[in-house]
Amino acid sequence: MRRHRSTYTQSFNALKTIADVLDGYAGYPGADLYQHPKFRRMFTGGPRIVALDAYIPSIGDAGATGQPGIGFTADTYVTGFERYGDPSMAQLAYLLNKNSTVGLNSGIFSPDPAGTEDKIRTLITTDGPLDRPTENMTGYGLGWLRSGAVGTPARQEAWIYYAGRPPITRRLRRCILVVRVRSGSASRPGISRGHGLFELLPGMDAQHDLATTPSSSTSTHKKAPG
Repeated sequence: MRRHRSTYTQSFNALKTIADVLDGYAGYPGADLYQHPKFRRMFTGGPRIVALDAYIPSIGDAGATGQPGIGFTADTYVTGFERYGDPSMAQLAYLLNKNSTVGLNSGIFSPDPAGTEDKIRTLITTDGPLDRPTENMTGYGLGWLRSGAVGTPARQEAWIYYAGRPPITRRLRRCILVVRVRSGSASRPGISRGHGLFELLPGMDAQHDLATTPSSSTSTHKKAPG
């Protein structure tokens, strides 16, 4: 299967189901996935790959463009916030809950569901909603350009996926320069980029992935919700 935006979320959701079953299990060393640093990084990685509050990059043959969707669930990131206390997890949960703190708890088995809601509400009031900076995720092979106030028409984002093409330093600099160039399928596997968007209308994700061409039934000018 080629990489695309659903692979990360599907794998994460499946692993979280296993982690919930093994939560607190002491019969085998290391069985509690919540204690594993790589599983924790799956939580912390989620907020970093969200674009324009509505998208995850289409990496590989997604076969479509201009289709918003994040794929994570609010309760997953409420659990992450309760476990690890990372503010970005609470901010993503808030976003996934349609910018509301109502009901943001991990359910009846949570030791303090009302307290979790209060903590998230306080955090959003003091720190604001999810607002990631320009960054380079070297472990993932994903680079971001972000500018403008989050949640406004001034917000613009662009990304480039460069995994599988080492060494990356010089190539990444060159590829970022072509983020603004619209083209068809790429002759170089392992490099993808998307507008999110420079030189296009704010709130739109109209650039298809380098490795694929959108189907004829898919609109290339779908505006992001909100």
